Amino acid sequence: MASVEVTRPGEGLQVDKMPGHWVLARLGKKVLRPGGLELTAALLQGLAVGRADRVVEFAPGLGVTARRTLAKQPVAYTAVERDPAAASTVRRYLQGPSQQLVQGTAEATGLPDGCATVVYGEALLTMQTPSGKQAIVAEAARLLQPGGRYGLHEIALRDG
Repeated sequence: MASVEVTRPGEGLQVDKMPGHWVLARLGKKVLRPGGLELTAALLQGLAVGRADRVVEFAPGLGVTARRTLAKQPVAYTAVERDPAAASTVRRYLQGPSQQLVQGTAEATGLPDGCATVVYGEALLTMQTPSGKQAIVAEAARLLQPGGRYGLHEIALRDG
């Protein structure tokens, strides 16, 4: 049986220069977001992705939320991922021409204006500078059709 070499996220970066979430992924952590899958489920429920939606996901990472979104069978799904290894992982979940991956950044996706009815990203803005946050939100607004939905999952603090 032939072995398959898998490139891990953050490949080629020194650990002290690697984003913290990729260090955790390389250690085997699969859910890389504050609030865990519970907050992911709440985000997706709020967005109510359906078969008529055209979805853009910023920084899908290992593709946990991508798979949940794809199970809703939107008419189109586009992942925007800058890390080559993470992009390779997400590509494995995509099937057919209506599901694609763009290797790039959430600040400048290269996608056309108004191409999405839903845009979302998880635990992405927290790691950005104020100007980076502003650029990402502006890009989401540019991508959304009028009446579209933008979902954020950043951090959840609970009382008590």
